[in-house]
Amino acid sequence: ERDMVIQQVKKAPELDAAAEAERLARKAQMEAERAEFAAKRAAEKAAQEAKEAEEKAKQDAIEAEAKAKADAEEAARKAAEEKAAAEKAAAEKKAAEEKAEAERLQAEKEKKEREEAEIRANAEEARRIAAANEAEAKRQAELKAAEEAKLAAEKAAREQAAREAKAKEDAIKAAEKAERDRIAAEEKAKADAIKAEQDRIAAEKKAAEELRKKNIAEFGPCAQCGEALCENGPYSGMVAAFENGDKVHTECRDAYTAAKFDKCAHCKVALATSETLSGKYTSFGADKVHIECRQAYIDATTDKCSHCGDPLMTVPGKFTGAFLQIGEDKVHTECRDLFVDATRPKCKHCKETIVAGGAFSGKFIKFPDDSRIHSECKDGWVASQSEACDHCQGPIAKIEGKYDGAFYSVQGGGKVHSECWDEFVKTHPEEA
Repeated sequence: ERDMVIQQVKKAPELDAAAEAERLARKAQMEAERAEFAAKRAAEKAAQEAKEAEEKAKQDAIEAEAKAKADAEEAARKAAEEKAAAEKAAAEKKAAEEKAEAERLQAEKEKKEREEAEIRANAEEARRIAAANEAEAKRQAELKAAEEAKLAAEKAAREQAAREAKAKEDAIKAAEKAERDRIAAEEKAKADAIKAEQDRIAAEKKAAEELRKKNIAEFGPCAQCGEALCENGPYSGMVAAFENGDKVHTECRDAYTAAKFDKCAHCKVALATSETLSGKYTSFGADKVHIECRQAYIDATTDKCSHCGDPLMTVPGKFTGAFLQIGEDKVHTECRDLFVDATRPKCKHCKETIVAGGAFSGKFIKFPDDSRIHSECKDGWVASQSEACDHCQGPIAKIEGKYDGAFYSVQGGGKVHSECWDEFVKTHPEEA
């Protein structure tokens, strides 16, 4: 506009002063209108900023009030705890003072009793010393009299000993002569008896050997001891026969079978026929076992299932023989689920066994009381043990990806997630 005005002035120098004045007035009016518009825009912007500042101040005031309330509650709780602790300490101090006073009185009483006992003991000791002195004097007199009597007795004893020694020496000489005569007679008689006994034994042995040869020829020899298979001495005459043609005394049967037959790996008795055994056997690798000992051998040598207690071996229609090692335990594959269910801990939340499989990874969380929950049950467990949010009814607890665990307390004792607070304020302004 200024440039246009300058051009007009150049083109029309003849304009008069009135026209120039009108142009300048119009220009001033336009500048005033622009200034008024700028001032209006600045006022509107200042009003908007003031409104935003006021709203922010209100929000800060609300948050400060909530924090102050929480701080006040915490301070009140701590004050109550400190008061209780102080009262407890005062009670304990009073009890300790009363106990110390009782102990002091008891100590004084015991000290007094000890002093009285010492006085009585001193008096008793004085009486004892006096009695001892009197007894010592009496004993000295008795010792003197006894010494005199002893000297007299020793003299008489020496004289008597001399007489007895001479008599004893004479008696010993006579006894020695008689003993020599007796020994000579006994030795002669013993030699005669020994010769007679030797002659008798030789005759008996000769007769017994002739009878033995006769019996062996008549009844045959025992395959174990070689004696005749008839009643004779320790033998009853009963005979046991074996498939190989050997015959033995029944008294020799155990020794014969032990020497000739393999032994049962379970009972260690020979694998031969007897009154209680059929003689049949079964093999387990290098071991041979009586048919009658088979089950006992299996029970003794085969590992047992930690669940049902049966041997870990094939049982047609019941067990395939396959088993699983679970820690230090061995169980039939058929018993696995029952064993795991019976021995593994249960989840405190869902009550299912804590083991890998199905919906569970096998990982768990352990509590101080040794109870446990599946890792997968953590959120459900936390939800079941926590208070509910007054806005969304979700648990007031930290749940990854959903709640950070922070909350606001509201009037009436309720709680609201920090994530739900803004919506709760809008719908429940009075409680907030």
